Amino acid sequence: MHKEYPKKLRIIDGGPWYLNKAPFGTEYEDPFHPLSIKLREKYRLDSVVAGAKTEFEKFLMLKEWVKRQMRQHGWSFNCLKEKPVNALEILAQVENGILFHCLYHAKVFIQCCEALGYPARLVGARMTNHEFPVEHRNNVGHEIAEVWSNEYIKWIMMDCDTNSYYEKDGIPLSISEICVESHKDGGNHVKMIFGDYRPPMMTETGDGGRIPGTDMTPADAKKMEEIFMRNRVIDYYAIVIANSRHDVFSNRDAKPEILSFAPKSVTPMLVYNGEEYFESDLWTDDIRTFNWSVNEVAVRLKLLEQKISSPTLAVALENSMPNFDHYEIRKNRDSDWKCCAGIVRWELEEGVNKIMARAVNTMNIAGPSAGATVLFEP
Repeated sequence: MHKEYPKKLRIIDGGPWYLNKAPFGTEYEDPFHPLSIKLREKYRLDSVVAGAKTEFEKFLMLKEWVKRQMRQHGWSFNCLKEKPVNALEILAQVENGILFHCLYHAKVFIQCCEALGYPARLVGARMTNHEFPVEHRNNVGHEIAEVWSNEYIKWIMMDCDTNSYYEKDGIPLSISEICVESHKDGGNHVKMIFGDYRPPMMTETGDGGRIPGTDMTPADAKKMEEIFMRNRVIDYYAIVIANSRHDVFSNRDAKPEILSFAPKSVTPMLVYNGEEYFESDLWTDDIRTFNWSVNEVAVRLKLLEQKISSPTLAVALENSMPNFDHYEIRKNRDSDWKCCAGIVRWELEEGVNKIMARAVNTMNIAGPSAGATVLFEP
């Protein structure tokens, strides 16, 4: 007997249909790890971001708070017998008067974000893979944090050391976007937006008139800062990197893999002055590879029942959310999100049908929605 098929069953909108996965295994911290809970409660992080109207405002408030805790940029941590690894240890040393450079600012921000349920990662700018002015020789890198934005559906860079972020046309940028813009016109269309707290430069010295933890005088440090900030730090973003692991509480000694990125026009140097120069576990000129997704959902559709009056689709969901808890969906005229399994039956009505899905993590934070719009004509 001849089957009766619908006249038309067409996907007219939707996606994403697949997830943009990292080229290596990635790890993020569990917000319910005992040390994450301790960090969140000891420093009242929920209160730090209270009153924010948007997720992005939360990130700005947290960036400002981290800078106020870390205060000045400094190197006195080099005098410690054992370097602190996680945010609790770093902040405890700060309370003892120890000053830290950019890497430690970024580490604190990342773990605070993760304690609140927002995936974050350590990124960096490297001047050791390419040609650059000689005066940068004593300061060849910068470590920064990126946090995943569910609002903008991408990574956003937050520089707690300079208490700043970057934007173009009012949109906050990721480190890879800053990198691309720096090669277009020297980053002239990029704005560096500073927070309120701008601490004075460190001038205290220890024995011999040197800044603690370094062989620099205050004049040396001032010159380095002038070079560093002369072009809003844009000089440093010719090649950028991202780390794979950020689960410091759970795996204290785990070693991350590193992915480097720059546009195709930039060629890394393998050798500089007869010495091995290019350092990276992995290299890519594909910005999508560098910006692997988190918190997103991919949708797959399959026709289950081909009844001409009411065809049924199977909607299969996949997610990239760290600390995933459950899925939620909205179908057609639903006004509220409802919990659902990873595969959903979707009975179509005549006309345009719409389904939306999202992932929710253990901190009850929902990621960006995915979905499909299907036209059914009997």
